[in-house]
Amino acid sequence: MTSISINYYTLLKASMLFLLIGNLARSISPVIAALFEFSLIALMLFFTIIYLAQTKTTFSNNELIYYSFLLYLILHLVAASIFRPIELQLSFYDIFYYNLSEFRLSTLGYLLPLIFIPIYYKNKINFEIFLVGLIKFAILYTIFEQVFSLLGFRYLFEIGYANSGVVSDNLIGLKSLGMYRVWGLIGSPQLLGIFHVITLVYLLDKKEKFWSILCIIAIIASTSKSAYIILLFYAFIYMIQKKHFLTLMFSLILMIIISVATISFYSYIMDLHLESDYPNFTKFIGSIYGYFILLTSVAEVSAAERFITGGALNDFLLYFSANPENILAGKGITYSIFLDTSSIIYSNYFYLTSDYYFLTFVEQYGLIGFIFALFIFLIYPFAKILTTDKLYYAVPIIFFLSMMHYPPNISKLFMVFMAYSLYKVYLSEDHVDEK
Repeated sequence: MTSISINYYTLLKASMLFLLIGNLARSISPVIAALFEFSLIALMLFFTIIYLAQTKTTFSNNELIYYSFLLYLILHLVAASIFRPIELQLSFYDIFYYNLSEFRLSTLGYLLPLIFIPIYYKNKINFEIFLVGLIKFAILYTIFEQVFSLLGFRYLFEIGYANSGVVSDNLIGLKSLGMYRVWGLIGSPQLLGIFHVITLVYLLDKKEKFWSILCIIAIIASTSKSAYIILLFYAFIYMIQKKHFLTLMFSLILMIIISVATISFYSYIMDLHLESDYPNFTKFIGSIYGYFILLTSVAEVSAAERFITGGALNDFLLYFSANPENILAGKGITYSIFLDTSSIIYSNYFYLTSDYYFLTFVEQYGLIGFIFALFIFLIYPFAKILTTDKLYYAVPIIFFLSMMHYPPNISKLFMVFMAYSLYKVYLSEDHVDEK
């Protein structure tokens, strides 16, 4: 008889290291790297399920809420696998392949809080030290990529990432605010900055002041406008939690004044067609303005800078107006990646949009999914922020804010750092000792 012993703590740290360099590994071999990443996550989840089955006899209210959320997502996978072969007149295996592929891409990230459950209490402190070390490396890499790009070595990163699948034509050589759109370790310029906002919370929680400053520099270097806005929201949350209400009041007044002045100046520039005199400013503000325009409109093909009614919100409302029976549970899993994108068989289940992920999430999972997301990622964490000094409660809120734009759940590195906070909020016993 042969027995095999695995040190789960070592496996977890090794997996975290690989997730950190995942995009670099994909540059060497994207398929092997993706399979290895998925295998590591699947292995950790497998051991977690065994651990829970052997040790768990009771569940706290927090655990029941999060497990119910996960069960709801899995039930959608099961339902789609059972009913769509009948609806679309396709084989079970074809549908299951698409469902499982989308689950691996979009939904697996929500299961990542589970991988921290088997950590013994004595290892938690050491693990958090290890986690902070990974954060510091990620910060240095973002700054390094931006600085070396500006020094004229941008092409090295473009070549290095070319085989990883993260480089697109619209990002080659692209600058914003005089800086390059860098990929960092996340592989997404849009999400890189938000990732660093999350890591900033961890650093502040550990009172790493110097590294917190470097983290803010990394957020700026990411050129992610979404991250800039979310960082501003987090600053307000931090002031509320620390009860700096006078500073908060003056900050809000200052923000309103700056916002009004900025919008007025932007309107003045656009009315007089002075865009070429302020290119960085107009691109920056214009992209924020465009976010709201494209929510309810689409660009008219026949004329530049003209829009007609459409957009993700319009499609979202039209679908549920025509299918009110799906309001409660949603449409079900929709597919963001297809092997045959020309097929109209799956056209009713195409991804609504990747520009407004929250709308896609609600379309998929309906009112029930919306309530789960609202409570888990916003309402409960904010309520705890008002009553405790634990900073990690802000991480789910940051994730919720990030859902308003691009889907953050696709990046497993992004999700694993978010997941550790969710683990502490919902799946650990840390809340027992809170003030």
